[in-house]
Amino acid sequence: MNDAVLAGDDVRLLHEIGMLGAGAGASALSSTEQIFQAVMLLRPQRDFGYIGMACAYINQQRADEAAQVLEKGLRVMKSSAPAAEPEDLAMVQVFLALALLMSRRTAEAMALLQQLIKTTEHPPALRMARGLLGLPADEPSTQESA
Repeated sequence: MNDAVLAGDDVRLLHEIGMLGAGAGASALSSTEQIFQAVMLLRPQRDFGYIGMACAYINQQRADEAAQVLEKGLRVMKSSAPAAEPEDLAMVQVFLALALLMSRRTAEAMALLQQLIKTTEHPPALRMARGLLGLPADEPSTQESA
């Protein structure tokens, strides 16, 4: 039903505008929040609205609020129809871990990152998670370590 409201290209354009606002500072935050709220409403099963809003908050030194958005996003994405893609869930989780680290919730972040590197097959999320853990971006294959 939401697909009839805006085409995928239109939603991507909204996301791009929102990301520009996220980097513009406090003066654009209200508009940025409105844009990402719309993206989350239109595509609740996708990661980009939640991540975009979280980035806007992180840029404003509001990591606690970023974590709240991402935690809510995970709940919504897991219960949405159509279902969220595993790649989208993994990306929200890695950004949640980043927000948790910035909020000094280190134990939660580390547990989430450890779980993520064991379960995700999504290369960008895996690289980011490994990087946040201080591990090499790519784990050596079993042949290389033998």
